[in-house]
Amino acid sequence: MFSSHVTYSSKLTLYAKVMEDLFEKRDFGMYIRFINDTNTAMESWIKMYVSDYCFEIVESGKNRLEKQANEILEDSIEALIKCVKKNSLSTKDISFQVWLQNFYNCAQGIVPFSETVFDLFDMKEVEVTDFIQFEKKVIKNLEEVQKSHERIFRTGNLESLNSLVEKPHISLAKNILGCTKRCPLCYVTCIKTSDHPGEHSAPYHYPLGVAGYHDEKTKELMMETCNVLCAGELSFRNYDTYHKWYKYKDYRSVDEYYKSWNIAPNTSLEASLYWQWVFCQFYKEFAEYHMAKCNKIPLKWKNIVEEDVKNSIKIKFNDSS
Repeated sequence: MFSSHVTYSSKLTLYAKVMEDLFEKRDFGMYIRFINDTNTAMESWIKMYVSDYCFEIVESGKNRLEKQANEILEDSIEALIKCVKKNSLSTKDISFQVWLQNFYNCAQGIVPFSETVFDLFDMKEVEVTDFIQFEKKVIKNLEEVQKSHERIFRTGNLESLNSLVEKPHISLAKNILGCTKRCPLCYVTCIKTSDHPGEHSAPYHYPLGVAGYHDEKTKELMMETCNVLCAGELSFRNYDTYHKWYKYKDYRSVDEYYKSWNIAPNTSLEASLYWQWVFCQFYKEFAEYHMAKCNKIPLKWKNIVEEDVKNSIKIKFNDSS
């Protein structure tokens, strides 16, 4: 489902899938959570996608994670048991500490053991006097470890992913999401990589009404994008400006964070077909949420065909799948 080779377009592809999911669910609360905290929302979607992939039944009633984990566990446990038997004290006149060191050396290529090896065996601070019984105890506990982990992976739920040392959904989120800085005006997320040089940018911006911007006289939510407004003479104020008025085209003068964003002024870059549709679907909810009004939706927005919205997602995010 996800490639280990993360490319610039993989973030766009993920966005497309999230947009499709939101489109299908048509839940205003989910849209608000996505707009207000895109990073957390995207991490949740990644976890869901990874979970669906890992727990898909692939063979003999086993899910993909269970099948692969069991194969690795079986080989590892078998190799560790061989290490135990290889270092048997029953026929060697050596101390327990020497036996333990030999076991470490043998097991290092199998699992990354540390000095807490007794935690695994449940033998912490035990005085070993009967080495044959000790070896049996170690082997029994290794077999129990295998059974325990098999049960965890068999459950097929999100907690199984959290039990892994390297959690795939977290690793993927770090690689795929890239830069998570948001436009200081409409809240759209920067599309670049996490360590990108230069300014933040996005290929499109939301209509400012989704972030609550409205005409202070009429209270009407604004339909224009940041690009359109930065090409004009209108002004804004918010918490960041300490409610002092700034022209949109002078947004960089607010502070260093605003200055770090490159919002290209362009009167033709209106809201995408997708967000026009979202606005039409939830204009009452947006107005209520932002304690504003939304009575002047353009007629062409109201006439958008849903099939065109779905197609626009693939075009907008360059998703050829």
